[in-house]
Amino acid sequence: MPGYRGFVLEEHQRPLPQLFRICNGIPVVLDQVLRFFAYVRESSWEAAPEGSTRRCVILYYLEDATLAINEQHQPGSGLSHGAILRRHKSSVQLKDLSVGNNLTLFSRTYHIIGADGFTRRFMEERGLPLAADMAVPEDEWERRERERRTARQQLAAQRQPPNNRDTSNAVLRFHCYWDDRLALYGDMRLFTLYYYLADDSIEVVEVLPRNCGRDPVPHMLRRMRLPKHPGPVGAWPPSAGSRIRRPEDYYQWHELRVGSHVEVYGRKLMVYDCDAFTRHWFTQHLHMDEAALTPIPVPSIEPKVCSREVPPDALGIGAEEDSLQNVLRLLPKAPKKDLNKFVRNDGKVLRFTAVLHARAGSSPADAAIDRDRSFVVSFFLADDTVLIFERVQPNSGWLGGKFLERCRIMNPEASTYYGPKDMTVGATVHAAGRAFLLTGADEYTRNYIDAQKQQSRGGQ
Repeated sequence: MPGYRGFVLEEHQRPLPQLFRICNGIPVVLDQVLRFFAYVRESSWEAAPEGSTRRCVILYYLEDATLAINEQHQPGSGLSHGAILRRHKSSVQLKDLSVGNNLTLFSRTYHIIGADGFTRRFMEERGLPLAADMAVPEDEWERRERERRTARQQLAAQRQPPNNRDTSNAVLRFHCYWDDRLALYGDMRLFTLYYYLADDSIEVVEVLPRNCGRDPVPHMLRRMRLPKHPGPVGAWPPSAGSRIRRPEDYYQWHELRVGSHVEVYGRKLMVYDCDAFTRHWFTQHLHMDEAALTPIPVPSIEPKVCSREVPPDALGIGAEEDSLQNVLRLLPKAPKKDLNKFVRNDGKVLRFTAVLHARAGSSPADAAIDRDRSFVVSFFLADDTVLIFERVQPNSGWLGGKFLERCRIMNPEASTYYGPKDMTVGATVHAAGRAFLLTGADEYTRNYIDAQKQQSRGGQ
């Protein structure tokens, strides 16, 4: 305030405010602030169709009858908070600020639902009592968040509390292996299973040998409670009730034994050994014999030996036909092709449907998988070559497509190449290390075989 040497000038004295009340003969300035709670509904194309509910605080300054609106912070809502309407003059009066009234400012309708204690006392002194506080209507986002929070609480409640035994840092360690060599590109893989007694959780880590060529993935299964029968893959209802499991639905420490199987989400691990502390734990708590904890032998993991390819002869002599030319002349020549046969049968193809014979020594599950596979065997009459395609079957696990490139195939029973007489319905064709049973033929093939039979009968 302007003055001279500490004395206030008369012409610059601050006038008394217009809003004041007389208390015991003394004027008291009305510098209080009334606080009302409200909400506003907003619709947006980015939000849910029903819109979002935004909580606000309406501040009414008694000093100069100004108004300000601030938005309350809602954690996790993604909505901006802070000042919606800065403090400024408005046409709003005290009688307009009542619980249950709607206040429209700048095309926004604010629904007043409550007030604080000071505001209620002040309004009662002015003869404007306020109604009881009202609840904020729940929008779709709040409903989903409440369901998620309830589900998390239920999932946390169903977790088994720590056992009464002293298991603060006790961990059981088992050595396992997974034999997947019967599958396509399968291999024998070693793992270490850790069982944490503090919370009955399981962690599976793969043991990678040197120079194995695999990526060093840290965990096959992160530390968690392992269910014995996990839910199906796909559209699984994410409700809280469907995710809650009983304690007996998870693997317990007394179920892990040397020689038992542990299924880790479809992968069966064989427990073949454990460490010294685990043996001591089982003998102390389950009174097991040392013989029951004896390690079992692990199937030998022999490294794959790649066959060394022998380069072809520079002279081009390597097939059986080339070798037979040695008995005819000292300097063998390339065998001559039957051009008449090629011209006469060019474009003629015999097509058969076929299925796989089960491999010797294969399991019943693998035999059932092979029976479901379907093939098309094409025999080209021009050069006696065979082409095999596998039919694509959805959700079968097999890619389908070309199974065998077009080539001539040796018949192991006759030590000759397969010919037209060998290709009949019911015959077995050995190719690429598998045996194919010809189960059917197309119309052209059936007509061709019938014509050949009639021609052979007429010649007799």
